[in-house]
Amino acid sequence: MFRTLIDVPLWAILLEVGIPIAAILVAGAVVTLRGDRSDRSNDNLATSAARLSGAYLVFLGTFLAVGIWQDESKWTAQGILEFEYAQSVLDGSSIMTRADAETIRVAMREYANDVIVNEREAQPSASADTVANRAMKTMTHLVNNFEDQRTVPTAESAAFLRDFQGFQDQRKQRLTTPDMVLRPDLATALFLGGIAAAVIMGFYPAGLGNWRKWLQVVTSWIVIVSIVSTPLLLQSDRINRPVRGSAAEEFLDRLQ
Repeated sequence: MFRTLIDVPLWAILLEVGIPIAAILVAGAVVTLRGDRSDRSNDNLATSAARLSGAYLVFLGTFLAVGIWQDESKWTAQGILEFEYAQSVLDGSSIMTRADAETIRVAMREYANDVIVNEREAQPSASADTVANRAMKTMTHLVNNFEDQRTVPTAESAAFLRDFQGFQDQRKQRLTTPDMVLRPDLATALFLGGIAAAVIMGFYPAGLGNWRKWLQVVTSWIVIVSIVSTPLLLQSDRINRPVRGSAAEEFLDRLQ
């Protein structure tokens, strides 16, 4: 359910967050402007509440955004390293027979295609019957046969085997790295913090000038929506999917 809510385009996330926040701010402003604005005895109380809700929102929003940003950067870095090893494997396959080297090239093309299409947001197990796993098994079988036939290892063959092992290790790390850092309970806490801040700012005491209150409503909406929606945007598969698959796409372009 939570993944469905954030696996949407950018404008949809902004609407999901922005509409309820705007409704609360506008309703609070209308009630405040229609009430008695001569009594300002609660200004300090309202200011204290606004500072408390703002600090909570900024702290939690920043904490979540930084954590998700680091996770996405790690995910991207793993993909880059994985396909750097894949390129090294292709380059080193020249020491194999022409038929085996061509088989590895075909399997690598199938592997990269499946990663782009099916593994940007899904994380299949190594035992699942997928195109990428079948391609990996094909390559592993060929490399193991090559290793068994090399009675006298050379520097080139040793480097080739190290690169293939690195390729396998990076795939395992990518498939075991959590792709969802933002937990639903933390996202709910952040959204409730945004609601609380909207209530406080919407009902914040107003002076005799109406335009200042509406300016406060507009600026509060921009700040609250920006803080609440940023972690959701960073975690959205729909938005980050192109970045996650960029290394595989670049590798496939070179391969073709």
